[in-house]
Amino acid sequence: MGDEVKAGSMDELLAHIPVTEEGKARWRARLAELDAKWTPERREELRKQLGLS
Repeated sequence: MGDEVKAGSMDELLAHIPVTEEGKARWRARLAELDAKWTPERREELRKQLGLS
């Protein structure tokens, strides 16, 4: 307990990670890239493949 991660901004989370600003920027870009892959159409297709819809 005590060191629980609270919901907040990515900047707040990254502020406590001892990496360079360049590394943080690369990580933000990678997260944005991964997030962009999860379109509603892709989610629906995966639901169909798994028999969830």
